[in-house]
Amino acid sequence: MSLVQERMVDQIVESFVGSAQAAPGMLSDFRYVNFTTSGGIPRWYFDLPIAPNGNDPYVANKQVITSMRMGSDNNPIGEYAHTKMGDFYLPLLWSYSIPLSNGGVGKLNELASSGLFIRGVDQGLDGHEFNLLRQNSPVPGGLTYSGLFADTGETPIPAATSANNFEHRSAKNKAIIPFNYRTDLKVLSSSFNSFKTTNPKSFNRRDMAQRTIEAAIKSIQKTQGTNSPYMSAIKANRDNAMELLSSDFATIDADYQVLYDKYQALIIAASKMPLPGVTTAPIYAKAGDSRFNVLISENNPGVQATAQTGDIRIGFENILPNPAFAHAFALAEFLITKNLSSSVVANLGFWNNFDIMNYNSFNPATQKYDLFESASKPRALSSDAHTTGAFPALILFTRHFHAYATCLHEFMTVLKAKNIYDQTLIHTTTDFNRIPRVDGSGADHGFSGCATSIFSGRIKQTLVVGNISQNSSSRGTWGDAADNSALGNRKINLGNVASTICSIFDLPTPAQNDSSLVTLGANKTVMIPKDKPKNAA
Repeated sequence: MSLVQERMVDQIVESFVGSAQAAPGMLSDFRYVNFTTSGGIPRWYFDLPIAPNGNDPYVANKQVITSMRMGSDNNPIGEYAHTKMGDFYLPLLWSYSIPLSNGGVGKLNELASSGLFIRGVDQGLDGHEFNLLRQNSPVPGGLTYSGLFADTGETPIPAATSANNFEHRSAKNKAIIPFNYRTDLKVLSSSFNSFKTTNPKSFNRRDMAQRTIEAAIKSIQKTQGTNSPYMSAIKANRDNAMELLSSDFATIDADYQVLYDKYQALIIAASKMPLPGVTTAPIYAKAGDSRFNVLISENNPGVQATAQTGDIRIGFENILPNPAFAHAFALAEFLITKNLSSSVVANLGFWNNFDIMNYNSFNPATQKYDLFESASKPRALSSDAHTTGAFPALILFTRHFHAYATCLHEFMTVLKAKNIYDQTLIHTTTDFNRIPRVDGSGADHGFSGCATSIFSGRIKQTLVVGNISQNSSSRGTWGDAADNSALGNRKINLGNVASTICSIFDLPTPAQNDSSLVTLGANKTVMIPKDKPKNAA
């Protein structure tokens, strides 16, 4: 039995005993899901509205676009376009149709109406790994989101993650269990096989765990009586733990496969949908124009598109995300809806199958493809898009967030059907936002102007909060944090985000010196301060 599996068995027992010892009302059983993409992807395509009030003044940047078209002079034009959702204007993507798991077509209004969009977050320091860790651990050495939510319940697996280099701290010392994505889809059974009845050592440990749980039940009945107000909850938790310990897991892989296939089918269906302003009309490259560069994940300086390339959409026709994308949602749905875990942090991975042969031009003089000796195989695209120009970036990241919104809508629908969306918070993160280059040739680390989005059944209308600069460092409006009067004329930091997340569920914040950006109204619904988000001069 591996150390991970040993700890999982221990946690099943500890979780049950913990719930048995808790007083009535102490356990809230909230759920936290963090979907993250490493690399630092630009957020103005999805959850960083540039003009949230519709008429906000902003300075255009060639990289910060959400739609494109060919001009009358046959030159490509990029524009920032948005759509109204409730009282605010979100990036154009929110107007798109999405595929549904029942084969139909839906809209994103329902998802947007339960979303809180926080823009203008100053993370203070640069660095990929450092800032990715801070998305779950906002206060150095403090409790993590995964730990805070694990502490609210007594699920058999308090917290789970598919991310690497992960920090997790819980006030109750609740463990986090890693789940590694596998090509054979045995994501769950590979971790649970220590419980299988064919393993004598596992049987001995499982039998001991069962005896410990039953002894705890008898002790409670003796001291509290069989009619204890929380005995029914304890027995339900006992049944959950016993089922997990006693199962031979014969169907666990099949059950997981169904979920994985569902989300993979949604991703493929989304990739075939026309995205108005992005994929519905040809966009022709211009020779030597850096706005058409594409960075692939092989440490190359970028793929230079030339006039012979033609319509740039060709290179992106067959791109699909890494299998981790569908795994992330399958894992979250399985663990959360079966009440096996209170916290799930899952990395989405990034996109593959970029058709470099059709995108990169052939040089007749050298009889070679530019930058590559061979362009015969599709390439993986880089999420760290320093030199991915405005037009391919628009296609790539819109496709990414459209697929994400499609899967997120499905996950939300399942949570609502289970009546647990009001007790769940979904957090969208990446290392940082990007600061766009003036010429539209790419974007660099924008750690001083980050954004994040939160979705929950406790949010009853589309909400946007946070001020940004109109023209930061002469780069235009891209999300760079500006002062907020509600915070004493300072910028939003990760501590404010932490206090906001915790306030939604009345949890103690790890950032006690940083106030929440929202308040709770009637029936614990989320409200924002009266100050509207502003673009500061």
